Amino acid sequence: MVGGSGGWGSLSGEAVRIVLWVYIACMTLRVPVGYHNAVYRFALDGDAEEMVFSLGVDNVSADGPSVIAEGLFDAAVDAGSFASPANMCSVYRMTGVTLYTAELGGSLVTEHNEISQGTASAAPLPSNCAVLVQKRTGVGGRQFRGRIFCPPFQSGESNISATGDHGGTLAELQSEWGQFLAAIVGEAYSPVLFHTAEGVPPTPITQLIVDGKIATQRRRLR
Repeated sequence: MVGGSGGWGSLSGEAVRIVLWVYIACMTLRVPVGYHNAVYRFALDGDAEEMVFSLGVDNVSADGPSVIAEGLFDAAVDAGSFASPANMCSVYRMTGVTLYTAELGGSLVTEHNEISQGTASAAPLPSNCAVLVQKRTGVGGRQFRGRIFCPPFQSGESNISATGDHGGTLAELQSEWGQFLAAIVGEAYSPVLFHTAEGVPPTPITQLIVDGKIATQRRRLR
């Protein structure tokens, strides 16, 4: 079963496309009952399709899905966070968070739709680039690390070296993602890493570390 208050019919066409994308992605992930998969949605002027990344969440508060989705959105766009208007090129905007809650028999889909428009004047990087953020846990081994490919709205072309390094902006980017993580944890929405292996429970994410180089499609395929 997929649905919020009314199943598929209550979702927008874009939401249905994202539901299908997440369903395919989650075919290889195990999301236990009671956990959430939060999909962060962004749009670029002139691009018909939204850009997304996902983050697992273990809600240890008493909040319901709609409050959680709004809280996760606010953590991203608050002043000083990675998707705050001042840190986002003006041709980009955050469009919301879609929250998938694993339940017995299916998933509950909750949408928080809100526009947060970027205001930074920097020229953006090409949209086939991304800011690569490592999901780190307190457990060693490759299966206990994950990645976020965030749209490149934070870094203007002038901030990237000829070799693809963030350079002097890396510390600033790290601070923004650190604030985002602290805000989520402060709301008792513990970020977790989901796994493909059977019997491996979600692992708490302890750090979000920005990679020193900008990611490209070629790097993603390696």
